[in-house]
Amino acid sequence: MLVRVGTESTTGRWFTPGGLLEPGERTDEGLRREVREEAGMDLTDPTLTRIIHETVTDGQRARHGYFAQFIAVARSTDLRAGHEVLEARWFDNLPPGMAFRDDYLEDFQKIRPGTTF
Repeated sequence: MLVRVGTESTTGRWFTPGGLLEPGERTDEGLRREVREEAGMDLTDPTLTRIIHETVTDGQRARHGYFAQFIAVARSTDLRAGHEVLEARWFDNLPPGMAFRDDYLEDFQKIRPGTTF
């Protein structure tokens, strides 16, 4: 399940739901909250698959971020786009224009039908 957000720099690109953690929030709690806010869906059994370090710069300043990547079980297939989201959709295959697509390919292959962890 991916979302398209309505910011000028990302319009048209698909992302996994995500965002910043609230003060004192655990990573898995942040995942559940962001998915609920952005796609109106509840999750169970989140499994951390990797942590990615990214450095983002605007040419003058650099910010370091750590991104936690999860797979989880959806409690339903019904989606409801949140206030910052243009669209939330299920995909059979990762779309070519997906942001950070290469980071997700290995995990996506693991969750294809018939695969277990």
